[in-house]
Amino acid sequence: MHREPLKSNLPGKNFEKEQLRAVLDSADIHGVKNKYIDLLHKMAISKNLKLTGKELMLDFGCGNGRLALWFTEKVESIVGLDVNYELLKQAKMFCQEKNIKFLQSDGIGIPLLSNSFDFILSVAALQAISDAIIFEKNVGELARVCKPNGTIFAIEQVAKNVDDRRRTPEEYTQTFQQHGLSPVVNYPIRYGRSFFIKAVSLGIIPQFLLKNFAWFELNCTMFKKTPKISYHEQMMIFVKQ
Repeated sequence: MHREPLKSNLPGKNFEKEQLRAVLDSADIHGVKNKYIDLLHKMAISKNLKLTGKELMLDFGCGNGRLALWFTEKVESIVGLDVNYELLKQAKMFCQEKNIKFLQSDGIGIPLLSNSFDFILSVAALQAISDAIIFEKNVGELARVCKPNGTIFAIEQVAKNVDDRRRTPEEYTQTFQQHGLSPVVNYPIRYGRSFFIKAVSLGIIPQFLLKNFAWFELNCTMFKKTPKISYHEQMMIFVKQ
């Protein structure tokens, strides 16, 4: 989760659009693409989610709290962790629920006890770590604070080939396994330059159909052979043994 600081003010009437722009695609000035990606992320998580409502959750790389807030009624309590002070300030303003608290950390030494969380979420956080040693330490810390039989959900951009600047799904799996985490789910949810995202970005898809379109892409992508593209987003779920 070793990310460079990102400063973004959240103007009142465009709050949702700017909130997503701060943590997803900063070039999406109209906000439709980011709204679509946000929908798709939540659908992919929901498709695999099995919670009792009593879980202690860590949102690793929480940014300005877009997913932490969504989880407030699904779990007992949430800790949001991020390296970016500006985004954490926004998160504290945006998320007023009593079962959320936010901490600043670079992920290398998470200031929390071992075996603390039933459920850990990492969305677009690990992919931002280019240094292999820091990446491995971050995964090790996630494993440390995860309870035995706890679950880690990760949605990250991955590469098809090892020569890409992004990691492959196999590299993620290998690193997590080295820290006692077993893979249970591993499949693509969105291709980076697919017809779907182009149609949304160009405004071809009406906004009231975005949810249906995201559902269609998610279900098509899950069972489709990975095409020869530069990157895609992968849904990865690991369980601590």
